[in-house]
Amino acid sequence: MKWVKNFVLIVIGVFLYLAAITPIKAAAFSMSASTSTVSPGGTFVVTLSGNVTGNVFINVENGTASESQIWIENNSISVTITAGSRGVVRVRATPGEGLSDPQGNAVADTSSASVSVTIQQPTSSNSSRPSTPSSSNSTPVKTFNLNLSSIQVDGAVLSPDFSGDTVDYSVELPKGTTSVTINATAADSEVSIQGVGTHEVHEGNNVIELTTHHSETSTTKTYRIQVYVEEEPKVFLMYNNMELGVYPSFHGSEALEGFENTEVTIQDQQVLGKVNEQGLVLLYMVEESGEKAFYVYKDEVLYKYLPITIAGRTFISLEIPDDMKNMTGLIQQKITIDDVEYDGWVFEDETFSNYSLLYLMDEKGDIHLYQYESTEGVIQLYSGAAALKQESVDEMSNELNMMRIALIAVSVITVIILGAGFYFYKKKLSLQH
Repeated sequence: MKWVKNFVLIVIGVFLYLAAITPIKAAAFSMSASTSTVSPGGTFVVTLSGNVTGNVFINVENGTASESQIWIENNSISVTITAGSRGVVRVRATPGEGLSDPQGNAVADTSSASVSVTIQQPTSSNSSRPSTPSSSNSTPVKTFNLNLSSIQVDGAVLSPDFSGDTVDYSVELPKGTTSVTINATAADSEVSIQGVGTHEVHEGNNVIELTTHHSETSTTKTYRIQVYVEEEPKVFLMYNNMELGVYPSFHGSEALEGFENTEVTIQDQQVLGKVNEQGLVLLYMVEESGEKAFYVYKDEVLYKYLPITIAGRTFISLEIPDDMKNMTGLIQQKITIDDVEYDGWVFEDETFSNYSLLYLMDEKGDIHLYQYESTEGVIQLYSGAAALKQESVDEMSNELNMMRIALIAVSVITVIILGAGFYFYKKKLSLQH
């Protein structure tokens, strides 16, 4: 039955080849590549499509992605991948926590999707091969330039700058924008362009494609423009007498190591957030000026998320409250640790010049005063008492001994006085009788 074994091996080989070039579909969304092969260092486009809303994290083996985190919202979104030098480029898309369907329900199957593209090495020409004489009757192969020479988006600037060889761009439009007009010019006047004109857009990500085509060829070229319309917050919270809005997505935010996407209920509404293993919750907030940043949300109060590392431990630096700025025995000033300045206090007593206090939040969200000792580089919870050196301990011991002796002397004198008084009182009573 040797032919059976050979047949099975052939089937397995065909399956593995198809798997390398065929996009794999996850339950939540589909993923496809614009090509099955790419030259070393070349680029290709991976497109994610699906009727889901949420963050998706992009991981690339043997290459790099233009974005490591994207937001999909019931549409298609593309990422440009740059290949390595050889082998196979593997791109994996993993949905973040909180992925939802068009009705806002959590998606049960959040498995990742992946696609592979083979890096094809260029074939070197053999200079020793004899050249074939050209025939005077042969017809030259006609080539067509399908490149665009320009793209203009009304009211927006393309990123990156336009180049005919670059096919992926992005633009950002202000909130409230409902349509955008796109114009383009072909490098060849005989090339037609589909997709120019006015397009309706909605909040969040929109994908608009421009396709070029020449009547004498079936080949086309597609340019993709990611149009992001600024989203409008629907939930607002106060921070330092300012009203901040909870941003509906993480567009423009940095990836935070150790945090996963989650949903937070605020004012009876579900908003996006991030949470770490210790339960610390972050919200992506936007000011009226449009500036965005992460804030810690704890007990319905916001704290700006400013992570720091001191003595190998991670904390969140906090602004010092007004009622703590003037504390007895302490002077508020900048504390320098490893060439970084923090708001804190030093002790008025120069005996404790190596000690300082910092107002910090730990990774669980608990807020404490911490005592830092500079010579050993040690940080620990502040007990509420000043740090003591050995000289201070000896001095306090001497003072206690003196107080003990004085107390004994006072006690002896008191007993003598009371005894004398009692003696004279008894003697007076005996004389009266």
